[in-house]
Amino acid sequence: MQFAEEYTGQTIGSVNIALQFQPALVNLTIANLLPMMNLTGTDGTSFTLGDLSQGGGGRSNLIESSEFFKEQGMKELNAIGKDMRYQKAFV
Repeated sequence: MQFAEEYTGQTIGSVNIALQFQPALVNLTIANLLPMMNLTGTDGTSFTLGDLSQGGGGRSNLIESSEFFKEQGMKELNAIGKDMRYQKAFV
C-alpha cells in the first residue's frame, strides 16, 4: 500500500480503501505473494510419487503469473494517475 501511495502521490489509508485503488492493490499483492509460494515449493512444476519423479523444467508457472499480476497492477496504478505538485519560484 505504501508503494501505491508513493507512486500515485495520494493517500490510501488502511481502512475504507477507495474502489479505484482496490484492483491495483489486489494484483500487486498477488504479484508479491506468488514468488514466496515458489520458494516454499508449491509451484507444481515437479512432483515425486514413490519412485516416480517428474520435472517440468523451465520457468515456474508461479513466476510467470507473478509477472502478469505485477504488470496488471502497474497498468491500473498508471490509470489512476499521479498527483503532480508544482511550486512557483520567484526570481
